[in-house]
Amino acid sequence: MAREHGFEVKRLSVDLHLIIDNITRHTASCIGEDIVIEGRFLPYVCCDIPGIVWIELRCNKEVRAKRYLERKDGTESGGALEGCDLDDQVLIEKLYPRIIPSAEDLIVVDTSTNSIDDVVNAIIEKIRSLKWQHD
Repeated sequence: MAREHGFEVKRLSVDLHLIIDNITRHTASCIGEDIVIEGRFLPYVCCDIPGIVWIELRCNKEVRAKRYLERKDGTESGGALEGCDLDDQVLIEKLYPRIIPSAEDLIVVDTSTNSIDDVVNAIIEKIRSLKWQHD
């Protein structure tokens, strides 16, 4: 939400982070249908909301670094990704120091060599399989 409005996430106050997180939590818990919410901190923000299926997209380190630089238009150094990860970890520890995200209903999809369509299809198939197991 912050990035969409041109704000750097690491420059937001703790209070503003918590306000945004509360809006996200409210959205996730009040909508009575299947929705997708994207975010790196969601396992912390929405950890107490039942019925969530977590989808974690992963790729190997080299691909991740390449994609990060592409998003930044090549304007940052290779070490910038590690700095971003460290900033995220510091913020998580500040906002949610006692929360350990649940791995229940976690779907992991490796995106290292897959197209967007392949990733979407893999997610759909895994969700269908998960729903079948719960029925």
